[in-house]
Amino acid sequence: MKPFELEPSELEIRLDEMVEETFHDLESQFLILPKGSSFIEYNEFQSAYELLKQKTNAFHIFDEQVIWSALEQNALVFVVIRTILGLTLPEWAELARSDQGSDVTGCISIWR
Repeated sequence: MKPFELEPSELEIRLDEMVEETFHDLESQFLILPKGSSFIEYNEFQSAYELLKQKTNAFHIFDEQVIWSALEQNALVFVVIRTILGLTLPEWAELARSDQGSDVTGCISIWR
């Protein structure tokens, strides 16, 4: 049973057990989410993240030259940056269109 399923009186009696149950439920949902063919493995993402972190001196030097250098070593750095920024593919495409005048909407399907 989950803590929210108990009556207050029963919860009080089983409090230690329910605290353990709650901590158990706090495991990272990211690592257990279902995934399809468009998802990369966590270790691949982590490698790209660590490369970007190294190249940018722990994100202190975040300029075009440094980013391109990281991208040349591992293209998944793009996914890491997109994830950090919290952008979806359509949002990224809209930024490219509005800020750079670049129409990348045709490319989105290959990035999915």
